[in-house]
Amino acid sequence: MLLSFVSLTSNANEKGDVVFRVGVVTVDPTSASSDNIAIPVPDLPSSNVSSMSKDSVFGGALSYMLTDSIGIEGLFSLPIEADIKVSGGIPLVTGSDSFGTVDYLPSMVLLKYYPLSNGSQFQPYIAAGINYTFFFNERTSEAINSSATGTSNVSVDNNFGYVAKMGLDYQVNDKWLLSASYIFVNLKSDASVSTANIGDIQINNIDVDFNAFLFAIGTTF
Repeated sequence: MLLSFVSLTSNANEKGDVVFRVGVVTVDPTSASSDNIAIPVPDLPSSNVSSMSKDSVFGGALSYMLTDSIGIEGLFSLPIEADIKVSGGIPLVTGSDSFGTVDYLPSMVLLKYYPLSNGSQFQPYIAAGINYTFFFNERTSEAINSSATGTSNVSVDNNFGYVAKMGLDYQVNDKWLLSASYIFVNLKSDASVSTANIGDIQINNIDVDFNAFLFAIGTTF
């Protein structure tokens, strides 16, 4: 959900409005998967990415109203940290389902549509767009580094996904707006792991869906 206070002109939305919001975003991955991860160890079952942890960070949005009912919006946040878990053969070798940790930064651009007139006190809206995610500060877990694989390094590729959003704005007065929205984001990527003892491992078609809930305060220019 997105809760925000936004400085307004006399109407809820007007062509040319620029709205800046900042607050706290909670990112909750609901599913995570990948192609089978082949480990070059005889008779060891393949593995899969199975989950990513949730996190809360500062985030926000910058919007521009192209018309009274259509706007373009960019969503942003501070880096999000996620613990990655795997299933299958890797836990048999390491004794843990912990694969590692990664920081990521989704950068989203959406087109928003407000179906009601800009004089309405309640302003429901829908939005959809694209997401490009930057991955960095990747590190494998201590369980992997101290296992038979030896010290390992992981690299996750930046990649595109899609984002959808719905919400409801409520005009408190001619200056402030209270808003609530839900954001769905899809992440896709590939990763490669270099190990000291068993060579390189490729992780293809990592696919993660998550829900984002943002609470923010903002202003209109």
